[in-house]
Amino acid sequence: MNLDEVEFMLNKVKRKDGNGVTRRRIVPGDGDHRHGTENGYVNLGCRCKDCTNAFRFAWKSRAMNPERKQ
Repeated sequence: MNLDEVEFMLNKVKRKDGNGVTRRRIVPGDGDHRHGTENGYVNLGCRCKDCTNAFRFAWKSRAMNPERKQ
């Protein structure tokens, strides 16, 4: 892999948040242990199947919580 390819990959996995701050993203296959977590979906911007399912499960769990304020 040459320098241009490395730079492209680094730029590909960054995103700007609402305040214009560049934040790191995780991508499928990068070996990051946070895949398959709600954190991977919400904070790290991963949209792989595992992260998406973890987010859905967490969201539904909170929505179905009987102690949730209406």
